[in-house]
Amino acid sequence: MDDAADPYTLVEELRMLPEEWLADLVREVFERRRPRDGEDGAVGDRCFLAVGDRCFLAVSSRSRDARTGTWTGEVEYTAVAHPDRDHYDDPTGTGWGFVQSGACGRCRVRLTSSHKNVRCPVCDGPAYLT
Repeated sequence: MDDAADPYTLVEELRMLPEEWLADLVREVFERRRPRDGEDGAVGDRCFLAVGDRCFLAVSSRSRDARTGTWTGEVEYTAVAHPDRDHYDDPTGTGWGFVQSGACGRCRVRLTSSHKNVRCPVCDGPAYLT
């Protein structure tokens, strides 16, 4: 996004989309993302849009054989928690990726984030990740 663009304008435009369009757009974004520098893409960290009582971003980490393309490992999903705005002036991220992990004390869903103090995207409960 260029420096002149306001990301919150994009948020307003995206929230007006029908759910089917938003889901397809998010799928396109995730499919076009590349692994970080130095990663070969063999390990999952596959982002996807999940739906419960509300939509939220989730991550699945599985191993993929680069030769055959076959995915292996247990199917597990982790919700991506958002930074708790009561703890951070700039919740946009650290640039480290989803390096913090834990679980929501209220609904028990597994969580990941780039921040330690977060809100669960499923129940909006507070959580502290390590």
